[in-house]
Amino acid sequence: MKDVTGIWVEESDAMVPSQKVRVKMDDKEYETSLMCALIHPNKAKVLASYADEFYAVTAAITENDYGKGRLGTLEPS
Repeated sequence: MKDVTGIWVEESDAMVPSQKVRVKMDDKEYETSLMCALIHPNKAKVLASYADEFYAVTAAITENDYGKGRLGTLEPS
């Protein structure tokens, strides 16, 4: 799956129900809950990054071209 997604996931964490983590994309911020992951892009393009907490400035949403298609990897919920 690393070739298809263009990333590898070092760690994923379930969040407590009240916890929110901010994600920054195109100069806008959004909140995510449920799960977060430490994503390392290999070939994938980073579309959004975490804006705070342990994950700050790491990839949150990526996109990868594979074969004749494109695959988006969306970690935040």
